[in-house]
Amino acid sequence: MNICLLKCGNVQRDLLHVSGDHEDMFISLFQKYAPSVRLFVFDVQKDIYPNNLNDYAGFLSTGSPESVYDDFSWINTYKNFTHKLFLNGHKHVGICFGHEMIAEALGGKVEKSERDWGIGIKSFQILSSTPWMNDKKLENYSLIVSHQDQVVKLPENAKVIAGNDHCPVGIFTIGDHVLGIQQHPEFTKEYHIASMNSRRNIIKPELIESALKTMDQKTDSGIVAKWIEKFYKS
Repeated sequence: MNICLLKCGNVQRDLLHVSGDHEDMFISLFQKYAPSVRLFVFDVQKDIYPNNLNDYAGFLSTGSPESVYDDFSWINTYKNFTHKLFLNGHKHVGICFGHEMIAEALGGKVEKSERDWGIGIKSFQILSSTPWMNDKKLENYSLIVSHQDQVVKLPENAKVIAGNDHCPVGIFTIGDHVLGIQQHPEFTKEYHIASMNSRRNIIKPELIESALKTMDQKTDSGIVAKWIEKFYKS
């Protein structure tokens, strides 16, 4: 199953040795848990897009250090492209920045959260089951989070699938072709620890120390990778 990965950001150079770049972490995730997903990478920061959208069973947008409301040329182009994917009914999964961009491009609203940074491993309550979730009925799942922005207004016809007190819109869908996930199933613990430590000049020390204490918890990256695979196939 060929999936177009829209690369919206880069791992900072001094951390590339930990787990590679964003696309490397996604490739490793799917190779381990959902090997039917084959990724083809297009760097939208450089305005590089696929020529034929119909060559792909779906699209996957990555995280980014930027915000979806930043007035950069590539972000405006990518916003229009996201809207185009929706209008043409292509399956599109957005992770973190990608999740926020889907909301913003389709009429929702993203803002810097009053609840401050979300970092570390957090648990999310599943509020509504969907056909692409695993047969096993889960009430909660846990993943690494790393975001300051959040979706504060949903697009029309969007449905919240999961959330928690810090991030009420943890996952949302629109119909059967849009899936937004605020968390990072692709992040390794090693990378996230290194990333948090590198941001001590912009994230409150007490938030980092609290988040570091969560990093020995189990995550459900494998389960969420399979959700994404089933979403593309559904």
